[in-house]
Amino acid sequence: MLDSPEVQPLKQRVADTPPAVEALFSVLAQAKILNPEYGTRCSTVLLDDAKQMRYAERSFESDGSEGATVQFQFSA
Repeated sequence: MLDSPEVQPLKQRVADTPPAVEALFSVLAQAKILNPEYGTRCSTVLLDDAKQMRYAERSFESDGSEGATVQFQFSA
């Protein structure tokens, strides 16, 4: 499914986006599924380079509104 035609524009935007958490969350927001019974409940960004790894996760309520964002950073 990640190679389906409708996903290609989003994949290209991720490839063109500099590695900043908020910028990547904004790209992921375009693919958010809104449904009270089944939908996107969180988005996760994982950035890794030679010196550190950064993990960020943003949760969503069933109506699509943003919940908490947690971030962790690990040194290599």
